[in-house]
Parts: sequence; C-alpha cells; structure tokens
Amino acid sequence: MRIALTGSSGILGSSIKTHCDRSGVSCYALKRADYGGGGSNSWLSKALLDNNISIFIHCAANTNVEQCEEFPESCFHDNYHLTDRLGEICRTLNIKFVFISSTGIYGDLKNSPHSELDELSPTTTHHKAKVLAENALHRGISNCLIVRTGWLFGGDWNAPKNFVANRIREAQAKPQFIKSDISQFGCPTYVIDVVNCIFLLLAHEHNGVFNCVNEGNASRYEYVDAIFTLANLDVRLVGGDRTEFKRVASVARNEMARNDRLNQVGLNRMPNWRKSLGNYLELNKGNI
Repeated sequence: MRIALTGSSGILGSSIKTHCDRSGVSCYALKRADYGGGGSNSWLSKALLDNNISIFIHCAANTNVEQCEEFPESCFHDNYHLTDRLGEICRTLNIKFVFISSTGIYGDLKNSPHSELDELSPTTTHHKAKVLAENALHRGISNCLIVRTGWLFGGDWNAPKNFVANRIREAQAKPQFIKSDISQFGCPTYVIDVVNCIFLLLAHEHNGVFNCVNEGNASRYEYVDAIFTLANLDVRLVGGDRTEFKRVASVARNEMARNDRLNQVGLNRMPNWRKSLGNYLELNKGNI
C-alpha cells in the first residue's frame, strides 16, 4: 500500500498522515501546487507512477461553507472540477481513489438519520459541489471509495478550525453566556475513528459509498453542552434556533446519518461520539 494524499494539513488529512507514519505506510503528501489548477496532468501522473502509488486519498476541499455561497465558482472548482480531474487521472493509472464527502449532502427531506440509499437534496453550494463530485466519480471510476462523514473533531488543538478547542477557549473567556443552535442535528465524529475506518475499508478492498460517523447524534446545543461537561467547565449555555445565527449558507437542519453499509459488511467499529469526545479531551487535558 503506497498512498498519495491531498489536504495533509487539514484535520482529517493530517491524521491520515500521522497514521501512515506510525504504521510504516508510505504516504506521499501532495501540495496544492502539485495537483491544483496550475499543475499539469502529465506531471502529476508521472509523480504518481514514479512513487508507485496504489491509493489516492483526496481530503483537500474548500470547507468554508459560508464563503462557498459568496464565491460559488471557486467552490465548484475546488470541490467538484478538481475532484473529477483527479479521479480521471487515477482511473487512467488504475489507482484506487478515496473521496471524502459529507453527510450534509442529504439535506432536509427527513428528520431521522440518513442511510446511504437516501435521496440527496443538498441545501448549500458546498454540498451541491460535493454531490456533483460524487456523481462524476460514479460515472467515471469503478475503483473508488466514497466516505461520507459528519461533524469532524480532533486533530491539532491549535488549528484555527478546531471546533472543540474553540468552544473551550470561548468558555474560558468567561462570557455571561454562550448561545448554541438547538435546531440543527448531526453526528459529531472523531477523526481518529474515521481514519481507522478508512484503512479498515481499504484493507478489505471495499468500493462504493459508506457513511462513516460516530454512533449517536446530537443537536449543536447538545454537542457543545457535552464539550463543556466533559471538560468540567462551568458555563451558562443558552439554546437558540437557526434564525438567531447569522449565516449566509442555508445549512441543512438534519445531517444525521447511520452506518448502514458498514453494518452490512461487518465493519462498523465506530464508537459513540461522547466516548470519542471524552478520549480526545483526555488527550488534551493539558490544554484545558
């Protein structure tokens, strides 16, 4: 197994890189200049061949959901067109392609957790681009694994987009209260659990679409409340609905999902999100 990886500086990508380094798996971390709009297909193809790449994991994405609404062309380039191009290169070279997608693509057609067979009805530009990317991969490449994951947490405590660390820092600033959304639901999901799941699916040579989320679900309010409770922080948390939060993107109310396909193939080893959140906070207790 020799892996090429995009997005190695992100929460998930950096965790995949660390896993590879610790496991002795060869991991070729690609920079944006290597595969972005400025890089040629021939150069990238040669680099993949020269490094004997057998699996390409595409973690890089434009994840700024608000900015995607303001600059949709950039969003579609980063999340759709680039994915399509990389998938085509991997198809030509017979390299397995792994694409990281999102449970946000299901939309609001139901109020219960989504299975992989549910209709997709994305509500944001970001998630519409993800759906287009998935569809392009389905049409163009058979040796492809699509992983739809949830509200990712974990990684470097000091990363700017570390949701858990940012909520704790917010609480430590001792505000009168913190407000959180009671009307949006999803699956808080630990990146380490996702990494383990991806490599388990790769070891069993699976293709197709898999939800990969921690067991259980929560509102944003319940998620934030659990962060404060497990971190032993005394802070007043106030619930509010989506109308009280100024957002450009109309994010789906329901991003909950079930790991139906993982269950079907006997590989669902995803723990409950509260247990994984506790593990992550325990690892970072020196930062709290």
